[in-house]
Amino acid sequence: MESGDILLRRVKSSHLVLLLALAEHGSLRRASEAAGTTQPAATRLLRDLEAAIGQTLFQRHPKGLRPTPYGEVMIRHARSIRTELDRTASEIEALSSGYAGALRVGSIPSAVPFLVARVIARLKREHPRLRIFVEVATSNILTASLTRGNLDLVLGRVLDAGSGSAFVIHGTVDEDLLVCCRRDHPLREAGGRASWAELSRWPWVVLPAGSPMRQILSSAFRGGGASEPDDVTETASFLMIISILAQSDAVALLPRDVLLSAFGRPTIDALAVDHHPRMGPYTVLTRRDREREISVDLFIEALNETILERAGMDDEGRSLDP
Repeated sequence: MESGDILLRRVKSSHLVLLLALAEHGSLRRASEAAGTTQPAATRLLRDLEAAIGQTLFQRHPKGLRPTPYGEVMIRHARSIRTELDRTASEIEALSSGYAGALRVGSIPSAVPFLVARVIARLKREHPRLRIFVEVATSNILTASLTRGNLDLVLGRVLDAGSGSAFVIHGTVDEDLLVCCRRDHPLREAGGRASWAELSRWPWVVLPAGSPMRQILSSAFRGGGASEPDDVTETASFLMIISILAQSDAVALLPRDVLLSAFGRPTIDALAVDHHPRMGPYTVLTRRDREREISVDLFIEALNETILERAGMDDEGRSLDP
């Protein structure tokens, strides 16, 4: 019999409820109240669990109980089990309510305004009862949420090479970068290609320092033999960047998908420059240790179709087909 099977027979749900309560409250008295039992019964449950594991899970301290390293392991997995049970309950509720299921997607900000928005619109046309939750954050936050089981699929980058084996990569998405400004910007009306030395003399709206795109922009100025601009506005919001570009002479480096989005195309456009900075692709990730659900396959299929559509569009969102 595998060790997991042994634990499955020995560890009861009441053990896990108490374990999570102890992790939260740090005392048997408060944990027993939270678990809906008496303190003597909670003490017996803890001893029973430690006997089943064969290790001491908590140690007494002046301020209460603290988990041992073995306790920390048990708490982490108990939280994972609770997350999975929450997911199970949500799916059962969705099915009983007549929905087709639920999907939790994580996305880096640049993928949201064009790709993710179009994929969701496509999915909802064909599967209107599919419930979709979208979390928008940086790649490190998203991959951590995917690892904890809080997300089903992530569009992002694996920043920690050591964690890459925990994920399945279902494909990569190219992320072209463009220098953008308002359509009637003096640089666009002048025609030709703008040098980075000339670009440095204009105001810029940039992502915060330390972000990958900000680092790429800094490299572009250095590669063009220019200093970085003095007139800079920082924001992490692409919507804010577009709003500022539309109402000023500012310039910004944006992903092509942001320009193609519904709120980008009407007000801004790409600017011809000496050389366009490059940014590596991001990936579509799921957890390796979890069986993939139909909703994930549906999303990936719709994403591939949307990427094909995007490949046939120019920078103003027009079809390249005759």
